[in-house]
Amino acid sequence: MEHYKHFHRIILMVVLQGWFPGSYSQDSTITLPKSIRALRGSCVEIPCSFIHSVDLDYVNLIWYKKLLPYDEIIFDQYFSSQIYERYRGRTSLVVNETNSCSLRINDVQETGTYYPYIHGNCDDITDCQTVKVYLSDVPNKPSIQIPSSLKEEESVSISCSVEHTCPSSPPSLRWNKDGYNLTATQEKLKDGVWKVDTVMAYLPSYQDHGTTLECEATYPNGLKSQHMTTLNIKFSPKNIRVVMFEGKKEVKESDEIRLICTSDANPAANDFIWYNNKRNETEELREEHGQNIINVTVGWDREKFSCTARNPLGEGKSGVLELQVLYESVYRNSAYIILLAALLTCFQCRPQKLPNMIVTSPIDLYKTLAVVMGEFAPFRFAEKFAKFAKRRKIRKTAPASRF
Repeated sequence: MEHYKHFHRIILMVVLQGWFPGSYSQDSTITLPKSIRALRGSCVEIPCSFIHSVDLDYVNLIWYKKLLPYDEIIFDQYFSSQIYERYRGRTSLVVNETNSCSLRINDVQETGTYYPYIHGNCDDITDCQTVKVYLSDVPNKPSIQIPSSLKEEESVSISCSVEHTCPSSPPSLRWNKDGYNLTATQEKLKDGVWKVDTVMAYLPSYQDHGTTLECEATYPNGLKSQHMTTLNIKFSPKNIRVVMFEGKKEVKESDEIRLICTSDANPAANDFIWYNNKRNETEELREEHGQNIINVTVGWDREKFSCTARNPLGEGKSGVLELQVLYESVYRNSAYIILLAALLTCFQCRPQKLPNMIVTSPIDLYKTLAVVMGEFAPFRFAEKFAKFAKRRKIRKTAPASRF
C-alpha cells in the first residue's frame, strides 16, 4: 500500500507538470555535487542549494532515492508520513544557509543515487539532477603537519586534520600528549567535503625525542583511525657520565684503563673535554674531537675523572668518577727494600751459606735470610708479617708516621 502511495504521488506531479507547464517548468535551479562519500553507520550531509526564478509562497522540498520500478521518498519537508519507512527519523533538512536544500542522512547503510525536487527544478522528474552517495567501511585517516625541525624549549604548532562529509557531527580529534593548549577549527572544502583541524601548541622536550606522537580521529559511529609519527627533537647533551670500558671493578696502581664519556644528545656529542679532579684543583687533561674514549694510567693516589660533552646546541658536564685503587702496600714495599739490603750484606759476609733458591715472594726472601743469618727473632717476625700481608690486599693510603 505504501509503495502504491509513493507511485501515485510521482504520477500526480508529472501530470501537474503537463497541465501547468508555465508554472513548473524550470522555476528553480538546483546546485549539488555529482557524488559524495559516506562512512557506513555514520552520517552524511549532501550540500544542496536552489534559486527560484519566480516568487513562490509555498515550497515543499522532497528528496528521492532512485530505485526500480519507482523511486522512494526519503525526505518530505511537510508530509513526513510519505517518507519510506526505513528512512523515517534518519533524514533531516540542514538549514545552514539561505535557500538550502541540503540533506542529512544518519546511519548510512548503502550506496545510492539521490535527487531533490522543488517546484520546477526539472521538467521531467526522471531527469532531475542527481548525486551519487558512495559508501565506505574504512574511515579517513588523519594527517599530522609538523615542522621539519624541532628544538628543545622552542615552542611550535603541530596540527592534525581529517576530511569528512558530516559537518554538523565532525570526527573528534585527540592527541596522545596532554597538557598543551589546543585550538579546533573546521573548514569547508568543496562538493560536501569538510576538514576538521586541531592545533597543538607544543613545547619540545629532550625526553620526548624518539617517542611516538599520535593523533586519533573518532567518528559518530564509534569507528576510530590513527596517524602516528616519531618525534625527532634536537637537544644539547644530557645525562653525561664517565664509565670504565668493560666495567672493570678493580684497578691497581700503574694499570692502564680506558674511560668513556657517555651522553644523550641529538645530534650526538662530537667534542669532549677530560678532567682530572684532584684534591684542591681540577686539571684539564685534554680535549678530543670525535672521540669519547681516553686511556689513562692509574697513579698511586686516589683518582677522580670527569668530562664535558658538547654538540652544536650546547654542552653538559658529567659527575665525578672516583677510582678505588688497589695496590701492594707501602709497608710491604718497604719490607722488600730492607730485606734486600740485608740479603746483599749477607752475600758479602757469608756467601758460602747462601742456599740455591729462587726468590719469588717475601716469604722466600725471609727464608733465605733465615738460612744465611740464622734464626733471629726479627726475621721470624718479618716472616709472619709477610704471610699476613700476602693474604690481604691493602687499599692505598698515605704512609703512617709510626712506620
